[in-house]
Amino acid sequence: MPLLWVAWLLWQDEALTRQIVEGELDLREPGELAALPPYLIEPLRRTLYDASNSVDVNPITLDIAKEYIKRRPLDAEGWLWASQFAQRVGDNEQAAEY
Repeated sequence: MPLLWVAWLLWQDEALTRQIVEGELDLREPGELAALPPYLIEPLRRTLYDASNSVDVNPITLDIAKEYIKRRPLDAEGWLWASQFAQRVGDNEQAAEY
């Protein structure tokens, strides 16, 4: 049974990432982040990567970065993204903390 659960998570990870790339899913929409299954990383990473290349400031992006850090605390890229998005929304103190 655990093997089936892992396979489902891998499938979800790939399917949701594909939807983000194709523009069918945006985790910055209300409720989408909360509906994301636990342990999925790639949809968060893809959303943060796309947002880092855009000049649009969306406060929800910082929440996505916080969730990414919670799921992958040793990934330095997540901390850098969180700092970048905190600075974009004008919270320099929090940006320095990240």
